[in-house]
Amino acid sequence: MMPLASIGKYHSAILKVALIATLFSATFMPGGGQVSAQGGRPAGSTVSIVRKLPVVQPTWPVPDEPNMLFYLQRSTNPNTVIYAARFDANGRLDPNRPVDVYWRRYNTNGKKKDLGFFEERMAFGVRARRSGNENEFDLRITAFPERAAKLVQEGPGSATLILKTADGRQIEPVYAYVEVAEDGIMPKIAHVKVFGRDRSTGQAVVETIAVK
Repeated sequence: MMPLASIGKYHSAILKVALIATLFSATFMPGGGQVSAQGGRPAGSTVSIVRKLPVVQPTWPVPDEPNMLFYLQRSTNPNTVIYAARFDANGRLDPNRPVDVYWRRYNTNGKKKDLGFFEERMAFGVRARRSGNENEFDLRITAFPERAAKLVQEGPGSATLILKTADGRQIEPVYAYVEVAEDGIMPKIAHVKVFGRDRSTGQAVVETIAVK
């Protein structure tokens, strides 16, 4: 029988893979798509225009990291995953690793922490390759490599991540929030919210992705 400590770690690892797969499949595939069994599948997506971007957890720290593209929070605790652009000495996106991904462990001391092996290889890690445009990279999250985001160099030391919502809007994400239901044997994702700004209008956009 698996020790209780190992079971806890196993459940946590499955949840991390599931939430990333659900988030990015629903964001990049209008109408949703098949994802892992543990994460369920998107059951519909609603895109709303709001006056200002909501703050889901007002008491949690809001990261302010150098070159941050967006961050991801989960309802389980304030630990936050940071996605930040990485530049070379000339201010160009590093062709070998244009994005850094790491934790801010806000539930303890707030220190930066590298992703673990499983987190890097199966959940939060990023794979990037230069597109036909030398100023752009296609990004793929390791948990759902079938879908890509676009990282665009805007100027020296400046880059923007672009996502496509279910209704076809191109947004610059600010953060994503995953609501986790832990009332069963296995944690489940209840819904995912993606908060960003429309690149064309500047309006605040919230996409809510239901999961079943």
